Amino acid sequence: IKYSLVLKNDFKPIDIFYRILKPSGELRYVNVKSKVIFDSNGKVKFFIGSVFDITKIRESENSLQNTKEYLELLLKTTNDGFCEIDLNTNEVEYSTRFAKMLGYEKSELSNNLEVLNKIVTLEDLYKWKSKINDLTSNKQNEVAFESKFIKKDSNILNLLTRGLLVKDKQNKPIKIIMAHTDINELKQKEKQIVKQKEFMRKVLDAIPNHISIQDSTGKFILTNKFFASYFNKHIQE
Repeated sequence: IKYSLVLKNDFKPIDIFYRILKPSGELRYVNVKSKVIFDSNGKVKFFIGSVFDITKIRESENSLQNTKEYLELLLKTTNDGFCEIDLNTNEVEYSTRFAKMLGYEKSELSNNLEVLNKIVTLEDLYKWKSKINDLTSNKQNEVAFESKFIKKDSNILNLLTRGLLVKDKQNKPIKIIMAHTDINELKQKEKQIVKQKEFMRKVLDAIPNHISIQDSTGKFILTNKFFASYFNKHIQE
């Protein structure tokens, strides 16, 4: 089709992809690039072009796509979300689950790192940029950290993020893959435990007797202020 267009005076360069079947039955992918060379009178003189075997590139692309689809399914079963940062372009790709965790559709989140300014709280923004820098500068190959995200409805979502640096054959960093786990419920339970401890502390300190609790090794787990003052110590000591 492309060559027939040339004969009809459509002299645009050709850049097309073919699948060819070798006599052995092996399927190969090729990329054909060519253009028309004219003589001094403006007539078509000949074609010049090249054929590239791109089978390995196409297979790698297919393998990567299959891997992404598998990862997407895997993370759906674990209820986690993930994102992938391309270090060559700084583009960010999100899983549907990650966007949903924040109350967004994928199309509502921009595909560049500037999106962090929108979805990460100001207090944790520096932490995020620092962790990404640790990976890209080869200080670390893996990171794990907690941070607060701002959902679409303005509520806060606590996430545990695990990041992995991916390198090419020349050991050059090419992308970062991050998995995000919702730890909101865990954080709420931690707050409840802190409140319970504070309440217990107030109750113990209100008792005018020496009270202490020790573990099996003899280490003090909890004391009241009367017990600590007897030994001229602070409760923290």
